Amino acid sequence: MDTKILRQVVIDHNKKKLSRAVVPRELFSRVSEFVKTPFVIIISGIRRCGKSTLLDEVRSKQQESYYLNFDDERLASFSLEDFQTMYDLFRELLGERDLFFFDEIQNVPEWERFVRRLHDEGKHVFITGSNASMLSKELGTRLTGRNVVFSLY
Repeated sequence: MDTKILRQVVIDHNKKKLSRAVVPRELFSRVSEFVKTPFVIIISGIRRCGKSTLLDEVRSKQQESYYLNFDDERLASFSLEDFQTMYDLFRELLGERDLFFFDEIQNVPEWERFVRRLHDEGKHVFITGSNASMLSKELGTRLTGRNVVFSLY
């Protein structure tokens, strides 16, 4: 992936203001309780059920975090090898942070490997994805015992 494009996407996604109105969800308080736990938090559900909105709501209550939405067409060629470059750009542009929010991460093959590394380094990770991808064999083997799944309907 072109580093210049990735740099711009990181800048664009992390300067976004989270001021849009959201429908209060009962699940918000349950998900928010896990911000400082050692688990990878997975918000899964069918298309258009509000996963990204819930993620934005959780993000809006946090001071220092990284965010990337893998549904951005500029990230269509993003691959497992690009995660380290993304991480380096996060630190260069935003400073050192321990909280990550990844939206629609299932668009990147083998994403579980990078999330596992972040978890092993003591980072806090929230991700969204479709039900089918969040129930995959890879998720089960690489993140077993390291994640909490919240299903949104």
